[in-house]
Amino acid sequence: MVLRIKNYTVHELLYVNEFVVKEKEIIAVTGDSGSGKSTLFKSITGFFRDYEGELLFYDQSLRTLNPVDLRRKFCYVPQESVVYCGSLIENLKFGKELRGESFDYSEILEMSEFFLPGKKMDSNPSNFSSGEKQRLHLLRSLIVNAEIWLFDEPTSNLDQARAQDILAYILSYLKKKGKTVMFITHDPKMALLADRTIMIKERKLINV
Repeated sequence: MVLRIKNYTVHELLYVNEFVVKEKEIIAVTGDSGSGKSTLFKSITGFFRDYEGELLFYDQSLRTLNPVDLRRKFCYVPQESVVYCGSLIENLKFGKELRGESFDYSEILEMSEFFLPGKKMDSNPSNFSSGEKQRLHLLRSLIVNAEIWLFDEPTSNLDQARAQDILAYILSYLKKKGKTVMFITHDPKMALLADRTIMIKERKLINV
């Protein structure tokens, strides 16, 4: 068991009766806008400390864990694409360098051909389209070392056909590495790529 949440509430923003995440699971999170999906991700990563109830990460209360160490266990990928100054390769290396991790250049070249075909490593991402920036954002998140990935609508700026391929690649890649993944989506077809789906409705988590 990676995560266990029970009788959890925080600032009346979210209520969870009971929710368990197992190792290597892929879980889709659905629900209307403003229902509490992003609040769930913030809760899991330890953003809230003044909650009521039980929130355990590998059987340890989040309150007892160092916030910095805890966040290194997660890779949270927000909906908004972030592009830094510098070249494509410098953007890809940013997250790894921030975490003090080594960089496998050959692996990145291979993955980049799928996410950003035709883009050279010295190209300037500030000139990319919104879809290309999101694919860069997603690729950068994939290459860091973490235990759980949390994606907030990871394909919102991609066309429908490309979005399905990108998400399928991401989930397959992380599944092969034995990682745990949760992703927010409004698309029922995307949710089918997960092992199971949960719904946030009126700020309450429902196991579908």
